[in-house]
Amino acid sequence: MITDVLPIEFQELTGRVNYIRERMRGKEWSSSCPECGGEPHKNGDLPDRFRMWPHNKGGFAFGWCRVCGYKWSASREFKPTPEQLEQWRIDRLGKEERIKAEAEQAIKLLTDKQKWHYYYDSLLNNDSAKDEWAKAGIILPFWWNEWQLGYDEAHLFYFDTGKGWQDYTTPTLTIPVRDLTGRVVNIKHRLLNPFDGIKYRMEYRTNIEPVFIANLDDGKPAKSKVSIICEGEKKAAVTFITLDMVNVQVYGLPKSPSDEMLTGIEGRIIQVLDPDVSVSPRIKDIYKSRDYRVVTLPEKIDDMIVHRGLEQEHLIAIFKQAERQ
Repeated sequence: MITDVLPIEFQELTGRVNYIRERMRGKEWSSSCPECGGEPHKNGDLPDRFRMWPHNKGGFAFGWCRVCGYKWSASREFKPTPEQLEQWRIDRLGKEERIKAEAEQAIKLLTDKQKWHYYYDSLLNNDSAKDEWAKAGIILPFWWNEWQLGYDEAHLFYFDTGKGWQDYTTPTLTIPVRDLTGRVVNIKHRLLNPFDGIKYRMEYRTNIEPVFIANLDDGKPAKSKVSIICEGEKKAAVTFITLDMVNVQVYGLPKSPSDEMLTGIEGRIIQVLDPDVSVSPRIKDIYKSRDYRVVTLPEKIDDMIVHRGLEQEHLIAIFKQAERQ
């Protein structure tokens, strides 16, 4: 079983945690818990109860188990030797090669099956699923087809509850997500009956960062001089539909997009922030040589469109007033 390399900051936990996975590149890892353990599910899903952050807000490595509440912090005296750092670097290089091979295998499986077509057909045959997408602000069947949105009436998930793995079945809305070239790299499920607050899960473990691309040209990102970036697929979709401008691109980004993804987005950047989010110093630094502007709204942009009646002229006015950073 392929697992990731334990971050150098957590070397004190060597032998005490297993099933290590990098959740957010360079920022967050998960594993079994050094206190309460955790084992894989029969389908291969790994325990992810213990979370590790190499650079916590306090400036030190910190770990926390969401099941038993165990907290771990690095010894203040721990300083890796040059030999440990070199071995960690070598292990990381090997891990990158394994991750690449694993990703390609998952992508091949995804491409061969093309399950997003199956989910799209399921949507067309289910009126309640159509109503769910309509309530989200994506009403016209044209867009369901354009983005191959779909529905699964009974998708099976597995969750590590701390008292063993639990099978959980729920209807889901499905969204194919891509890389920046336009290639479909996964299918995102929106759980219509969330499990313990968990609303989203992916179909496959592809280890590839997903993005939603609203403006497609034969399955590829349409060229544009302006790129609007939002957090999440639904915000991007509803914004693009309402804006109705073929020369503008709208991206739905993951919560913590990588530097590589951010630099790969072309044109003038307008970022739409949620009400409780401030400008990221990291993103601001990445775009310091670009025309980068930010919009801050009192509500989430899709909620303002769906529930407050924002129309094209309102969005144009809002984006014209975006503050340059």
